[in-house]
Amino acid sequence: MHRIFTMVALALSALAHPIDLNTVYVPEGGDIRGVVAQAPPTMTGGGNLTTLVNHAAASWESAIADNWTIEIKYGWSNSIGGALAQYYGWFMPFGDGRHFMGRILFNPDFPWFADNTPDAGEEYGNYVESHQDLGGGEMNVGKRYTSAGGAAAGRYDLLTAAIHELGHSFSIGIGPLWTSEVSDGDIDVVSPRRRAGSRIPVGNDHLALENSVMYFGQATGERRLLTEVDIEAAMEINEHREYGEPVPEPATIGVLSLGLFALLRRRNVS
Repeated sequence: MHRIFTMVALALSALAHPIDLNTVYVPEGGDIRGVVAQAPPTMTGGGNLTTLVNHAAASWESAIADNWTIEIKYGWSNSIGGALAQYYGWFMPFGDGRHFMGRILFNPDFPWFADNTPDAGEEYGNYVESHQDLGGGEMNVGKRYTSAGGAAAGRYDLLTAAIHELGHSFSIGIGPLWTSEVSDGDIDVVSPRRRAGSRIPVGNDHLALENSVMYFGQATGERRLLTEVDIEAAMEINEHREYGEPVPEPATIGVLSLGLFALLRRRNVS
């Protein structure tokens, strides 16, 4: 299900700091920026939402070195209908348009796999990386695990959902920066971004590359990780200039082996 709701909210100025996804877990009964948090569901894998959101945040933070802080509250809520998860973001339409505050709701009504060893992919029997030249040289457009077994079989990977939702905080699919950038149908990567000349395809307010983590939708039994094309999209939309060094990706079998006003939008992933 794909829905977008817009409303106006009073916002405070955002201060510049090194890229920081300041994530705050809201336990049952707490206020997730207007939504009451529910209890976490029973999950397989031995992990928990906080650990995986922190892991996902570290992936994005390590990839982009520019100064910026986004404060994101997150927790469980089934108020989002048939969506696996939803990102709400506050941005400054009269400022530079970047998000400075957000919230993420994860739906407890789905079968989740919460990996207690997110640096490893031992629950998956297959790992594939895909590359494509989009006009600025070949780059990684997919890091995908499939053939989940054991505790991960037939379940939605919570790490994938966390990486994806945090990606929306970089204006991917949401806000004036996105609207402006994709007015011609794609994301045109320009200098000083590494893959200048690339044209990243978009659709459904997401990237239209089915193996990228910012693709619309998620299947059971699979895991998708942050790729070069996801990073290039976030960098270009927000006009970030400084790259970091992405954290090493997990190994697997056979692989090494949101004064000013802000608009609030809601994004579903399902």
